Amino acid sequence: MTSEEIQYLRTFSSGQVYFDQDAYGEPGLWIDVLKSKSNFSDYFIVLNIEKRDVEYVKSINADSFLEDTEVLSKIAIHSVNLRKIISYPVFEVDKEKDDISVTYNLSLELYTVLRIFWRLFHKLPQYKRDIQYYEMCPGENAYFDIFLGNAFDQTTVQFIYLLKETILNYEDFKNVEFLKLYYLQNPNNKLWKTLKVSEILPSNTKSRRLGYLKLILDLFEESDYYPLDYFSHKVEQKAKTIRQFLSSYKNDKGVIETSKSGISAKPYIDLTENLALITQINRSYILTKQSKIYRVINTQLKRNINEFITQFDVFGQYPLLKKDNPFELTVFEKAFFLHQILLKDALYFEALIEMIYLQEGSWIEEIKQEFQQYILNELYRQLNDTDVLEFPGFGDPGKGDKLKKLLQLPNIDRKKILQIIQRIRKWQPDKYLPHVIEPRINWLLDLDLLDSQAFDQKSLKLSNSGQTLFNILISFYDMFLQKSTMIDFIIQNHYFQIINNIYNLNFRSYTQELSGQIGIYLDESFKYFKTIAPNSISAFQAIYYVCYKFLLKDSCIIEFTEVKKFLENRQNLKFSLDWYAKEQDGSLQKRR
Repeated sequence: MTSEEIQYLRTFSSGQVYFDQDAYGEPGLWIDVLKSKSNFSDYFIVLNIEKRDVEYVKSINADSFLEDTEVLSKIAIHSVNLRKIISYPVFEVDKEKDDISVTYNLSLELYTVLRIFWRLFHKLPQYKRDIQYYEMCPGENAYFDIFLGNAFDQTTVQFIYLLKETILNYEDFKNVEFLKLYYLQNPNNKLWKTLKVSEILPSNTKSRRLGYLKLILDLFEESDYYPLDYFSHKVEQKAKTIRQFLSSYKNDKGVIETSKSGISAKPYIDLTENLALITQINRSYILTKQSKIYRVINTQLKRNINEFITQFDVFGQYPLLKKDNPFELTVFEKAFFLHQILLKDALYFEALIEMIYLQEGSWIEEIKQEFQQYILNELYRQLNDTDVLEFPGFGDPGKGDKLKKLLQLPNIDRKKILQIIQRIRKWQPDKYLPHVIEPRINWLLDLDLLDSQAFDQKSLKLSNSGQTLFNILISFYDMFLQKSTMIDFIIQNHYFQIINNIYNLNFRSYTQELSGQIGIYLDESFKYFKTIAPNSISAFQAIYYVCYKFLLKDSCIIEFTEVKKFLENRQNLKFSLDWYAKEQDGSLQKRR
């Protein structure tokens, strides 16, 4: 160590110093710098040392370790980490009462610490979130590591003092509402879902307003298809009729102008296609199976609005299902577009939400400075942390159930990640990032996930809805150590509850007593989603139709998997389901 490092190390002389190794055998000196109020977790500064010094360090008397300058000067530090360790599991199960007490969300605390780091240094460090479990003794430790630098210097000391002053006053990491909800709904759930490489949505800096996607989909109420060489002009003509509404909207960027070539509408048409809402066949655009659900529901809302819920949102300003300005999105429209964005753009979209939380109060240019490296770090973590974990504690709580590694990301997907990494490393940020950052920030604004008043002041801040979505996504990260690779699982099992939470709808959950309503909506779906085959429709369309009807007409939350289980149940005597896992769709028929 240098004399400066020794000086700073003695700053923490009141803390315990000892030698240990991490889960990967990396040797280091551990300094206990902060003990939480809960008394079951600690913060450590870990000084990672060269392996050649291990035996030498082990022989040192711990009581006089910090006093011996000669000894300390012989130890070489190659990196410094902040480590937080917490005993696992962070919830308790009471089988007799069928109750679960969730006590902690470590990932939310990790992001709280990262935000403190950003406020001090205006950069985002690398981090790792993992679980260490033991073969010889019961119990597990969850932990996170934050890389602080290659030397123990004044920067480290500043950060630790700020952390000491602030972290114990934070309550964000105790926000366990969605964690508890998950376990209460699934007390015996075991994760088996296969991981999937996150898709990346191509975008253009001009495609900023989701309201124009509504306009594009609404055109298919007039015709089932549009020739490719005509559709851009049709969109521009229609966009001209709502131009005046954009000037009174909360942001007027991304306007579609009238052009001779139709080029102004092209970015929005491409976005609609990339979101799998329209597709090309026989040199024409047609709706996809997903957007046909939108057309059916939207038509019903326009024609029979009184049959649907009409209560006002929590602020008492707008009805849930109707807006005077076409650029304002209803709850249905927000739910529909957010669903597709998460499916098709989870990596960038979730990363941007995280970065806005971490860099709260910054503006777009500061996000751009960190975005490329943030995405690369996330992809590196996907390569290194690709185990899906069966969560402990469902058997005998407190007896240290071992975490079971069930699945790994297939090699073909690992190759895809490596290809994405190589492509992103070649980015020219000044040219490329405006096409990545600006559209997505504006989608967040349209979805009411950003604070619009802060946005007007050129400050990025998540709205209450955005903060809730962030908490939920980070809660899944805390449970399964996975982010965007988990998105299919999250959407099929929890999407409508997520919508219920982030938009503060306070709708009731589905119960068995409502199973008859499922049958009624499935009967309706046979009228709206006919196929070439007689008495057969897309199960995907029918199931989502049921979910949206429950949401919009019954003020009730039912998930895709719940409807699917209803159809697979032997007590279902009216409908027959053939499900094709690879296509994530199936054939639904009425029994004769």
